Amino acid sequence: MERNEKRSFDTASLEKQRLQLEKGKSRLIDSYADGIIEKADFEPRMQQLKSRLEQIEQQIQESRRHGATQSELFLVINARSSPTSGAVILPRSPGFPSWKTSGTCTSRLQPA
Repeated sequence: MERNEKRSFDTASLEKQRLQLEKGKSRLIDSYADGIIEKADFEPRMQQLKSRLEQIEQQIQESRRHGATQSELFLVINARSSPTSGAVILPRSPGFPSWKTSGTCTSRLQPA
């Protein structure tokens, strides 16, 4: 499996975990609202769920950042290794790609 595919799979797996935690949070709230569990049980469990959700969100963001970096690196490597390459877009910042041709590197001022 290629790295980009693996990273995509990791992000998808984390998204699935986040969805499961959100469902668990909803069920916990319903259980408390219906009087099935007491406040003393509800509060620590809710705090654990919130903490785990924050961790998953951080992991998702990191996975996405890593995936974007890997994509940019892939484009740069392929642009340099291809002897027939012409102009290549090197994404530097969202909406403002840099255009690289032999001996030049300029940025467009308007978003693509």
